[in-house]
Amino acid sequence: MKKLFLKATLCMLLSSFILTAAVTTSPSAAAADAGGIPSVYIDLDGGDDAFRAVSADKNHSEPGEISMTASDGGVIYSGALEKFSGHGFTSFTPSFDTNNKNSYNIKLEEKAELVPGAGKIKKWVLLAPRRFDGSRDSTGLSQLAAFKTFTELAGDEYFGIKGEYVDLYVNGDYRGVYILCERMNDGGAIDVHNLEKAVSGDGWLTTVTDSWDEAIRLGVRQYSYTDGAYISPDEDITGGYVLEVMFGMYEGCGFETAGGVYFSIKSPEICTQEMVQYIASEVQNFENALFSETGFNEQGVYYTNYADIKSLADTVLVYAFYNNFEYFRTSTYIYKDADGRDHDKLTFGPVWDFETTSWELSNSTTFFDTTFTYFNEQQFVWSEHLWRHGDFMAEMFRENEQMKDVLADVVTELEATVSGALPSWNDDADRWGGQFEPAADDYISAINSRRSVWFDLIWSDENLLFLDISGEANDDGTVTLSAEVGGDAGDVLWYTVDSGSPSTPVRLPEYSGSPVTVPADGTIYFCTVTGLNNAYFPNTPSAVFSSQYITMCSSYIKADREALMPPETEPMTETAAPSPNEAGGGCGSSLGAVYILLPTAIAVTILKKKKFK
Repeated sequence: MKKLFLKATLCMLLSSFILTAAVTTSPSAAAADAGGIPSVYIDLDGGDDAFRAVSADKNHSEPGEISMTASDGGVIYSGALEKFSGHGFTSFTPSFDTNNKNSYNIKLEEKAELVPGAGKIKKWVLLAPRRFDGSRDSTGLSQLAAFKTFTELAGDEYFGIKGEYVDLYVNGDYRGVYILCERMNDGGAIDVHNLEKAVSGDGWLTTVTDSWDEAIRLGVRQYSYTDGAYISPDEDITGGYVLEVMFGMYEGCGFETAGGVYFSIKSPEICTQEMVQYIASEVQNFENALFSETGFNEQGVYYTNYADIKSLADTVLVYAFYNNFEYFRTSTYIYKDADGRDHDKLTFGPVWDFETTSWELSNSTTFFDTTFTYFNEQQFVWSEHLWRHGDFMAEMFRENEQMKDVLADVVTELEATVSGALPSWNDDADRWGGQFEPAADDYISAINSRRSVWFDLIWSDENLLFLDISGEANDDGTVTLSAEVGGDAGDVLWYTVDSGSPSTPVRLPEYSGSPVTVPADGTIYFCTVTGLNNAYFPNTPSAVFSSQYITMCSSYIKADREALMPPETEPMTETAAPSPNEAGGGCGSSLGAVYILLPTAIAVTILKKKKFK
């Protein structure tokens, strides 16, 4: 630690000496520090042999020391480095000669804020922009743009992700320009209750598919847990969890839903059977509700009671805008904190892994654009059901309106970032080749072009269908229900639900259009509209997205005299079931796809909806 203390002291008092020393250590260091980006210096305890070991095996880690200076030489951080290891599921390239520009994970011994606004954390990642191969974004701007777009769109209420360009030196060797940002797990970008510390023990992974298991009965196809893990019975296992969507598999502890979506449990990495059962069941309950025609699962809980739809809408918008074909394939994250905390629902984000996005982006007028998303069931299976829920599409509309200003800010910041980073990228080119400035200009132009298509065509008034409802209690014992409809839609049709079987929509032929006035007798109402499908793609195997038209259901309203704001859930009063010829309609019926999952009398979620401005 004496060496570390001396280094920190010199950094704070003699920053000019540090810059001079850097020149003697690496010929390119002076030019890099002359740019407008910070520098990160990593010295591994094992020297070059340790770096070769890390470069050869992604799972191998080494300790050392780390310091970080601003572009003017001022000290940002200096301290011990607990772990330095490779990063990347498929992007990491093993090499014994270290002649690869790989990405790296770093874990500090003490929490520190390395990137402004990120907060003090231990886990960080150094992302290597892709090599200049002519097809994908090689500048790293796609990462910075997407991170900023999601973080600003989601706002301070949610966990965002901060990143910036840095020059990296390992054992005195200049490694080029990297993106330093928060890691995508608990202790990094996501700050939920730390279950990792509460779990002890280890053992073999055990996979469960037995039909008697409570999670399997809900629909989970399989799940895996650590059979030797132990957690105190007093520990609250409702959170926190960090999940990552994986394509066709999961790593370590994880599960597969009935819809065929795979999740790895990123945090905690070691889980007891009860923990995996809990979080897998929570996700499966959400999926069951999402897939049902009414939005309720077999327990009678509406899908938004499980998931935060604002964070979900923000995630979908950012992945789609930037043409990221990893959407629900991998690198899509969900976190859930313990019950009673701020994020005790399934919350989506932050967005991640935009290195594979095209440098040019697409001007296609199809919402998702990438055939990857439209042709692989795991990627579209949740989205096609989300598109049938008018309240989710209304949330998409609201968030997309906010994204107009956000994207303008993103472009302005990217232009300033490119200007400040040019000297460093010139040094990077000396080491790895490529031309940064024209590629950066092309990518910013691509964002501007995509903005025009996105807002003028994809989200045009006639192309976007959404549906929301609101109500107002009247003095005469009635309630006026109004439907807020976007897009070129047909008639508004009104329904109630059979309290003996809430999955069954009951058409109310006496009510059509908007507004309608109904008795304030506590009856549950919802409505549907049919209109153009803004995610229409004729060649997809998706039953929903392959149709030019889509039928959407609104959320539910209870028509009573309490300003239509009863508790979120309350038992329904049993009434006589309607005759068979009174039932029918509802979401999906016009597409020939009806999803009925609710056979018993249950609780109904009541949501207060906001009017559009």
